[in-house]
Amino acid sequence: MKLQNKITTMVMIIIISVVSLATFISVLEINRKIREKVENGLMDMAITLSKSPVLIDNVGELGGELIINPYVNNIREEAGVTFITVTDMNRVRYSHPHIEKVGGQFSNSTIDRAIKYGEVYADEGIGTMGATVKAFSPIFRGDRQVGVVCVGTLKVNIFDEYIQFSKNLLPFIILVALFGLFLAKFVAVSIKKTIFGLEPEEISLLLKEREVTLNNITDGIIAVNKDGTISLINNKAMKILEVHQDIKNMSVDNLDNNIGDTLRTLLDKEESILNLEQTLNNNTKIISNYSIVKDNETTVGAIVSFKNMIDVEELVEELQVIKKLNWDLRAQNHEFMNKLHTILGLIHLEAYDDAKEYILKTSKKRNEVMLVLDNIKDKSISALLLAKYNRAAEAKIDMVIDKESNYENVDNPVGQDKIGCIIGNLVENSIEALKGIKNGKIHFSIIQKDKLKITVKNNGPKIEDEDFEKIFKAGFSTKGENRGLGLFNVINIIENANGKIYVESDEEETVWHVEL
Repeated sequence: MKLQNKITTMVMIIIISVVSLATFISVLEINRKIREKVENGLMDMAITLSKSPVLIDNVGELGGELIINPYVNNIREEAGVTFITVTDMNRVRYSHPHIEKVGGQFSNSTIDRAIKYGEVYADEGIGTMGATVKAFSPIFRGDRQVGVVCVGTLKVNIFDEYIQFSKNLLPFIILVALFGLFLAKFVAVSIKKTIFGLEPEEISLLLKEREVTLNNITDGIIAVNKDGTISLINNKAMKILEVHQDIKNMSVDNLDNNIGDTLRTLLDKEESILNLEQTLNNNTKIISNYSIVKDNETTVGAIVSFKNMIDVEELVEELQVIKKLNWDLRAQNHEFMNKLHTILGLIHLEAYDDAKEYILKTSKKRNEVMLVLDNIKDKSISALLLAKYNRAAEAKIDMVIDKESNYENVDNPVGQDKIGCIIGNLVENSIEALKGIKNGKIHFSIIQKDKLKITVKNNGPKIEDEDFEKIFKAGFSTKGENRGLGLFNVINIIENANGKIYVESDEEETVWHVEL
C-alpha cells in the first residue's frame, strides 16, 4: 500500500475509532439521562396522584373502583403513560388500562416496598403488559396508609425515544466522518509533499545508498545543524580525527577543537571557507572546505569536508608524474623528429651508407630497450620507463634498463600508480642530478621475486652527509623553490607498505635501493 493511502487509512481508522467511542459514551449517557428523566417524571406523577382527594377518599372503599378507574384513565390518556394502577393495602387493583383486570391482584413483587414501608421509588420489572419502568407512591388518609399508586410506561417506548435521539445524532456522525476523510487526505498529501513524494521503501533505500556513498568517499565529511549538533560524520572523518565512538547527535565540542571552533565561527558569520590548511590535535595536517547549508535562504546548518594533507600531496605528485610523462612524450617526439631530420639530411647528401648505419644503430638500441621492456608486463610502468628513457636521451644522458628486469602487477598491495610514483621520482631525480654533466649514465633495474626490488644508479654528484637526513623531508630540495615533494611522497608510500629504502652515495655514483 502506498504511503498516502496508508496515512489516509490510518487517520480514518483513528477518527472513526474516536467518533465511535465518543458515540458509545454519548449513547450510554443519553440512555441514562432518558431513563432518569422517565423515572423522575413517573415519580412526580405518582406522588401527585397519591395526593389526589379522589384516590384518598375512595381507595379501600366499597365501589371505589367505579370512581377511581375512570378518573385515572383520563389522566393516563392525557399524560401519555402506559398505565396507572391504584391498589389498596391488599394489592387489589382499583384501576387498570384493561377493565377486566380491575379487582384483580397486583402480583408483581416490585410493589412490596411501597406496601410494607411506604416508600416512593422507581423500579423495573415484567408485568401483565410486558417489560416496564414503574414509579410507586403510597396513598395516605390522614396518618394511615390506605393504598399505593403505580405509574408506568413500557420499556419499548423508552427505546423508541433513544432511537429517535440517535437518528438526530446520525447526520453529525456522518459529517464528522466526511471531515475526517478530508483531513486524512490533507495530512497524507502534506506528509507526502514534505518527503518529496517518496515512499518509505524509497527513503530506506536512499538512506542506505547515502550511508554507503558517504563511507566510501575518500574525504572526511561532517555535517552539523544550526545549534552545533553533529548530524552526520562518515568513517573517513572518524579515522582522520581518531574518533573511536559514535558522536552523532553530540555537540561539535566533542570534535577536534580546530574543526569544532571553525564550524561555530562559520555558523555565526555564515561565510564559506575554502582550502583552509589546519593542523589537528593529533598533529595530522588537513586541507578543509567549510560550507553553509541553507533552506529557502534560512541557515539550517554547516558541512565540512577535509582530506589528509598526505593524500593531497600524493595526488599532486601523481599529477606531476602525469605532467612529466606528457612532457617526456613530447621530448620523445622531438627526439624522433631530430632522428628523422638526420636521416633526411644524409639522404639529401646521398650518404646512403651513413644513413643506413645510423638507422641500424638507432634501431638496434631502440630494439634492445623494447626487448627489455617486454619483460615488464604492466603497460603503465613500461610506458613510464620508455618516456624516462627518451627524456634521458633528450638530455644527452645514457640510460640503461637492466636486461634482467621484470615486473607483473599481480597481487601487488601497493598499486601500480604508487609503483609508478616511486620509479618516476627516482629516475627523474637522477636525470636532474646529471644535467650539465658529460657522460651522464643511469642504470635502472626492477626485479620481482619474493619481494619487489627497484634499483636506480647514476654517476652524478655525491649526496653530502648533512643532506642524508633531510632528503626525505617535505620541502627539502637542492633544485630551487616549490620543489622537494617527490622523495617525501616516495618515503610515505614505502613506509605505508612496510617497505625499505636506502641510498649509497660517493664521489663515483649514487645508488637508490627500494624493497617492497
